[in-house]
Amino acid sequence: LREGGAEVLVCTGGTATSLVAMEAELEPYDSSYVHLHPLTLASTRSLEARMASMTVAERAKIVGLQPQRAPVMLGGTIIVGDLMEQLGV
Repeated sequence: LREGGAEVLVCTGGTATSLVAMEAELEPYDSSYVHLHPLTLASTRSLEARMASMTVAERAKIVGLQPQRAPVMLGGTIIVGDLMEQLGV
């Protein structure tokens, strides 16, 4: 699929919704905003770099991220970014 790339990647679940909420700094969380909201590879990589420079305790304080997701969020973000990259999204 890499040759032509995909136009859109549709993701569900906590990592995808958290990335949108973090990008928008949603406080409180708004599911109507997050639902079908686009997220670019550039913003995903930017959030990844930001979280990579933080401790788990620091990540837990990011606006838009539920604190209990802080330990797994960086790994999930890397996976989403890599998937977007591999699909050419």
